[in-house]
Amino acid sequence: VRMAVTSPGTARVARTAAVRRRVARMTRRNSYRAVELYAQGLSLRGSMTLAEVRGLRALLEFQLSRPAMRPDPDTQLEHVRVAHEGRQVRGEWVERPGVRTRSDAVVLYIHGGAFVAGSPRSHRGLTSELSRRLKRSVFSVDYRLAPEHTFPAAADDVLRAYSWLLSRGVAASRVIV
Repeated sequence: VRMAVTSPGTARVARTAAVRRRVARMTRRNSYRAVELYAQGLSLRGSMTLAEVRGLRALLEFQLSRPAMRPDPDTQLEHVRVAHEGRQVRGEWVERPGVRTRSDAVVLYIHGGAFVAGSPRSHRGLTSELSRRLKRSVFSVDYRLAPEHTFPAAADDVLRAYSWLLSRGVAASRVIV
């Protein structure tokens, strides 16, 4: 019979790690259940309050900003806020080291969230990875969100960002949406 010799400190660290894993598993399970119950109640009600929309936005930002979802630390970011066609274009350039294709070929990234939630920040890990894999600069547009801004505000912002890229000399055939 072989017995592993461990110090009391090593055993304590192992127990602490095991407790942390169990707590994380329970938290995930409980949060999924809470979201499931909330969705069931929402389906009966048929609409959301503005406070609920904002709460879900915060949850999305939190989930997508976790360490596993963050961009590579070497990712270069440049926030953009410029006037174009009488309105503002807002967003950010996301580029991995060695990638600088802004004037030649770009990815126009329109984050998910049904025009209600999400932001360039919440999807930064994904846009960073797109830049690395495609070897292209990524412009992630920061469009206005509903319900504070009614349709077609978000769609107008996306079209304005596309038009802005074209006005900077990028050929339409070189924009990946």
